Amino acid sequence: MAKLLLKKSSVDGNAAGTSDIDHGELAINFRNGRLFYKDNSNNIDNFIDSDLIQARYLGLAGGTLTGNIAFSGSQTVDGVDISARDAILTSTTTTANAALPKAGGTMTGDLSFGDSDKAIFGAGSDLQIYHDGSHSIIEDNGTGAIKVKVGDFRVENASGNNLIKGVGDIASLYHAGSEKLATNSTGVDITGTLTSDGLTVNPTASAEISGEVNGNYILKLDNTHATSGNGLRIETPSTASNEYSLVVKSNNGSNDNLVVSNSGNVGIGTSSPTSYNSKADDLVVLTSGDTGISIISGTSNEGAIAFGDGTSGGSPIMGRVRYDHSANSMDFRVNNAEAMRIDSSGNVTVTGTVDGRDVATDGTKLDGIEASATADQSAAEILTAIKTVDGASSGLDADLLDGQQGSHYRINVYDASGTLLN
Repeated sequence: MAKLLLKKSSVDGNAAGTSDIDHGELAINFRNGRLFYKDNSNNIDNFIDSDLIQARYLGLAGGTLTGNIAFSGSQTVDGVDISARDAILTSTTTTANAALPKAGGTMTGDLSFGDSDKAIFGAGSDLQIYHDGSHSIIEDNGTGAIKVKVGDFRVENASGNNLIKGVGDIASLYHAGSEKLATNSTGVDITGTLTSDGLTVNPTASAEISGEVNGNYILKLDNTHATSGNGLRIETPSTASNEYSLVVKSNNGSNDNLVVSNSGNVGIGTSSPTSYNSKADDLVVLTSGDTGISIISGTSNEGAIAFGDGTSGGSPIMGRVRYDHSANSMDFRVNNAEAMRIDSSGNVTVTGTVDGRDVATDGTKLDGIEASATADQSAAEILTAIKTVDGASSGLDADLLDGQQGSHYRINVYDASGTLLN
């Protein structure tokens, strides 16, 4: 009968060799918990390998299961019928594999929300994103702002055309894919026409409108109100005499073509209309050569300059110079009445006196002379013409003595002593 012999080792990882033990003998490495023997083929094998046991089997204290647990028939685990719960476990496993862990993960498919189902962010449901069945809504009920931080931000329409674009420091607005407004370091650039219901400009420096316009105006102020309204209104807060409400410069900016001072004086060709006569400096026209003002009217209309001292009755035309193009005549009005008229033939009609004389009355007295008068008459011819006038009825002052006809007087003859003889 063979004896059972034991051999031992405390060296880590040390295993028995074929020469160390014989059939019926055992070798133990108590450092690793391994027990060796020699089989029928003289190979060294082991009964117990604590490392293999730990790798292949769950300990009583628990561990990590790396394979499947198979049950046959009706089996229970901790009182639970595994077969009955198999369908539940299968469904649960499928759902679990399709879900993100609470700690986060990577989505491999779409995340779908029904109408009015919301993606809610923030401890107080501050930010909500949802579709209410008609509209897509981003709603923020919290404090602070909604910030989109990106180097190239775009809002596009369904066709992929830009509506809003932000790249770097430049923000732009588009219409039909074309840029219409863009910010820059000094303000904004607008491409196209700016239409506004109102415009208030509060510049801290000079405001400038400049550009190249061929054959058209560069600025148009058009008040389309049906009944009232101003086309242009310019106000200045200062009342300094050397400042202006309006200045229109020449194309090179060197000359003042039109100036309106703060006091309302208008200068054309001069920047200082108040330098001239104080009673005639409301409008001053200055050139270095011939100067004139034209009043152009229709062929059947009138042109006039009126002088008034009120707004009612005849006050607006107390004095007037008027030209009537339909009759080609000119009249002069004084004290709200016509004083003189020149007709189309150059004839002058005067109402009143000239140099103290009643022109109408004196004209009647001269009719007798004028009837036979010819141009360039000599003094003798004029005297002959005067002599032909009947003194008794002519009314000429030459036939009167102290304003009386000769028959008004009687001749008395006295002698040397003073006695009346006739």
